[in-house]
Amino acid sequence: FMWMLIAALGLFISPFWHAGHLLLAFKKHRASERILESVTLSSTSLAVTLVLAVILAYVFSIIGYLFFEEDFLGDEATGKQGVCTDLQSCFMVTFFYGTRTDGGLGDLLPSQLDGARILYDFLYFIFMIIILLNIAFALIIDTFAQLRDARDRLEYEV
Repeated sequence: FMWMLIAALGLFISPFWHAGHLLLAFKKHRASERILESVTLSSTSLAVTLVLAVILAYVFSIIGYLFFEEDFLGDEATGKQGVCTDLQSCFMVTFFYGTRTDGGLGDLLPSQLDGARILYDFLYFIFMIIILLNIAFALIIDTFAQLRDARDRLEYEV
């Protein structure tokens, strides 16, 4: 029934709906069901980790906005280009671009050999890139292990 509904929506409403067939095909395999189950079972912990990441990114953006204004906002006198214009855009840059670059904010902002800025970049890299992302990975991997143990226990009992 779902195949026909998605096909009709794709045909009459928007071709976007045809992507739903890919999700339905993905759900038919046992391995993909385990992947979805491991992510959904740990969704509460992943959401808490995401909230913590948002809070930490906000703290780092406030520190960057206040103490490294020249790097974040730029300097018109020297012609240095900034990456944001206000605190909100600094948060967006810190959270979205800072977590996607390999070295965190150190790769995104102009490089400086100032001790405070090096510490700032290093702490961002440690907390946001290494610790929080590895917590999210560990939650998913731990859920995989729990599901495997439960499946093995069930097979052993049968």
